[in-house]
Amino acid sequence: MGGNKGDRKSYKATSSAKAAEALAAKGAGTAGFGGFSGLRPVAGFGFGTPAAAAAAGGAAAADPLELSAQLDGDFAQCLRHLSKRDTTTKMKALQNLRELIPQKTAADLALLLQPWGYQFKKLLLDPSKAVRSEAAAIMAAVGSAVGKGLLPQLKGLLGPWYLACFDPYPDAAGAAKRSLAEVFPGKKQADALLYCRCAGTGS
Repeated sequence: MGGNKGDRKSYKATSSAKAAEALAAKGAGTAGFGGFSGLRPVAGFGFGTPAAAAAAGGAAAADPLELSAQLDGDFAQCLRHLSKRDTTTKMKALQNLRELIPQKTAADLALLLQPWGYQFKKLLLDPSKAVRSEAAAIMAAVGSAVGKGLLPQLKGLLGPWYLACFDPYPDAAGAAKRSLAEVFPGKKQADALLYCRCAGTGS
């Protein structure tokens, strides 16, 4: 009987190991949330760190900066400048973008949403505190301008946007909180979180 118990324990250990390996393999290719890739935290992840910026940049399967020919030319120029490493160039592009948003049509803004969403998630992890703050402020302007048109992009945006509310730099965190409150006032913020949760589970 002792031998049988040993066999059962060995079988359980082997089965557990195989299950863990399968789960890790399944999660390895999954882009995580809040600095986790699959089941493993990304070393050095945090706002403004190189690891965070690399994780955000590597998550995209295709380059959204291969912009649609229909995208407004002014918007396209701003978005291209946002891909530069120079903080001054990015800040200038963000300021220009903020000025352009009220001047453009609903159709122009609808075409902006996907490429802006890609840049927004990267900018929230930028080493510059000023860039992170400005990105959150522009997200408020974009979200307020498009209204319900934001829904198709919301599932991919809301997690990083909410996480930005915990930026260690108070001004950047405050900008993210204000932008969320402006686009989703009162109970609408909880509704948005519930919408994304249901969309993620397919329920």
